[in-house]
Amino acid sequence: MNYTKRHSLTLIEIMLVIVLIGIVGGALAFNLRGALDKGKSFKTQETKKKIEAILSIASVDDDQDIVLGQWTEIVSKSPLIKVKLNNGTVVDAWGNPFEVKYEPSEGQYLVSSTKIDVDGKIVDNS
Repeated sequence: MNYTKRHSLTLIEIMLVIVLIGIVGGALAFNLRGALDKGKSFKTQETKKKIEAILSIASVDDDQDIVLGQWTEIVSKSPLIKVKLNNGTVVDAWGNPFEVKYEPSEGQYLVSSTKIDVDGKIVDNS
């Protein structure tokens, strides 16, 4: 009879594989956090642009003071955008409320978020 010797994994080999999987998983999780923040920044920028456009359209029919006073209702009822509301306020991707003001010198509405600056870069104010 011809017997072949079976090779099985040792405990050291199994532990080494588990450690390597942990290291690769940790590196992926670290990189994923940056990607999630970039995605939230992009989503917030696009929401800002849409809110500004909706308010500009609404100001054609109404006065700027009326639009500023009711901007959350105007934006939340608009079919052009799907927004998250938190206690009746429109919030960005991080859950912080947007701030809206009218700039008469430029003739447009300016929407800002506390989490991103005017260039779209993430502000770490934690």
